[in-house]
Amino acid sequence: MGLWNDDRANMSIAIGIFYIMIAIITAIVMWVSMAPVIDAFDQMADDMDPNSKFYDQKTVDRIHAATGLWPQLLWLTIGVSVIYAVVLATRRQTYSDVDEY
Repeated sequence: MGLWNDDRANMSIAIGIFYIMIAIITAIVMWVSMAPVIDAFDQMADDMDPNSKFYDQKTVDRIHAATGLWPQLLWLTIGVSVIYAVVLATRRQTYSDVDEY
């Protein structure tokens, strides 16, 4: 019975590592695909109204602040998946230790 529980705990650790790998691959794809789009959008916000007739600098600053959040959201996504994987592996390992007694 104990060997089966250890295999189950090891499998949960492998699943956690798999989740982390998928999150990192997704983050790399998001970073590579979104960086040019965000840069172009920021440049468009600057070029849209060069003389500030229609938009004030505060609006342009808000656009830059909004588009500057996506790297933090990306790292938050990776962080949540890492925490989930660690909690999952810890719970499985704890329950397998409890089942042995």
